[in-house]
Amino acid sequence: MAHSVDRQSDEATARVGEQALADYHLDISGTQELTDRLGVDLRPDLLIRALTHRSFAHENPGVPNNERLEFLGDAVLEMVVTRILFERFPTWTEGRLSSIRANTVSQKPLAEVADRQLGLGSYILLGRGEREEHSEKKPTILSDALEALFGAIYLQHGLKVADAVITRLMTPVIESVSHKGPSLDWKTSMTKLAHERGVDFPTYRMEVDADLTHPTFTAHLFMATGPGQEPEEIAAASGTSKKTAQMKAAEKAYRLLTGDTAAK
Repeated sequence: MAHSVDRQSDEATARVGEQALADYHLDISGTQELTDRLGVDLRPDLLIRALTHRSFAHENPGVPNNERLEFLGDAVLEMVVTRILFERFPTWTEGRLSSIRANTVSQKPLAEVADRQLGLGSYILLGRGEREEHSEKKPTILSDALEALFGAIYLQHGLKVADAVITRLMTPVIESVSHKGPSLDWKTSMTKLAHERGVDFPTYRMEVDADLTHPTFTAHLFMATGPGQEPEEIAAASGTSKKTAQMKAAEKAYRLLTGDTAAK
């Protein structure tokens, strides 16, 4: 009975989704190229759901967004990347593996995979306002949609197929991240620099602008430049999230304090 209800729900969702697509004059019949790039087919209802941003769902009541699939895909992605790292680097410590994993599954590299390898932005279903702002190129929207696709692949095909797709797409990212120096994690590099110089760890003072729809965060990094000295502002940077702003500020501070203008 539960399976019957699930099928009925999927069919109803597909019908609502098809009507919404027709109303918006959007056509996803061209998604064969996307699934070819993924290397796996997806049921239309799962594919629509994975590509549906909440702004589109908000304007079309009854159409589910991709956030639940993103939640699932995030967990599957992390598990697969963890396996790859565990097997590929048998002598590395837990701390180093964790750092590489965190950077591999972060927003920026996921958005780059979504954009460069899949051309995902042109398939994402956005509300009118987001489409007018060309939000299909926003890293957060690209990375979320990619994770939703991973979740959809797992639901339809299981872990083995999802593992194969993620391994193919993410292995180049892992290779790139694993060869990076301080840029693997600029905040961690700044903490280590503070320890080496015998001063307290850096602190970050945050500011956020008044635009609640698309807020900009600014991080001010403070640290003493030598033992016995008072902390001072070393660098400041802005970004679309608190984490991004802090990472940019840490990078600027590290380059300034070390004279490393070519840090990877």
